Amino acid sequence: AVRHRPARILRMKFARDYLRDATGSSGWLLAAAGVAGSLVVWDLEDQQPRAVLGGIEFDTNGLAFNPDHTVLASAGRTHLKLWDVARGECLLDLDSAGQHAGAAFSPDGKRLAVSTIRVFHPEYVGLHEPEDGRGFLTLRGLQQFGNCVQVSQSGRLMVGQTHDFQVGVWDLPTGRL
Repeated sequence: AVRHRPARILRMKFARDYLRDATGSSGWLLAAAGVAGSLVVWDLEDQQPRAVLGGIEFDTNGLAFNPDHTVLASAGRTHLKLWDVARGECLLDLDSAGQHAGAAFSPDGKRLAVSTIRVFHPEYVGLHEPEDGRGFLTLRGLQQFGNCVQVSQSGRLMVGQTHDFQVGVWDLPTGRL
């Protein structure tokens, strides 16, 4: 059994271990986010933490690995962070006034979809392009906030679902619902 300090786990995400894939052996990583900012990436073959990711104050509600499993996105109350899995370092830290409920990378890894709740403001689904010279796209149209998001294999469409079971499908090149 893989053990670490006691924490209530809120979210988990599995990914192929990119280091072991390169050597031909199969291995798995498990990102586990708990209450009060705990976030650990486990090497399941060695049953040891690969990285203990710090600097998060509150719970993490969404986790997503990029397609080559070298970057982990963590989304939660007041934070959206991108992490280098190998080094355990924060690559990008976007503070926000909202609570992020879910995250998903596009199949090419160039976009990150995030659903967000903001008190006294409209909820929204955001699309981030975390590359030099890139920015943000806010997708609107649902009455409630999105609690899960997914980008299509083609990278052209994004779907978001709300807590009251509304579903929105956006055309990403145009941003239209």
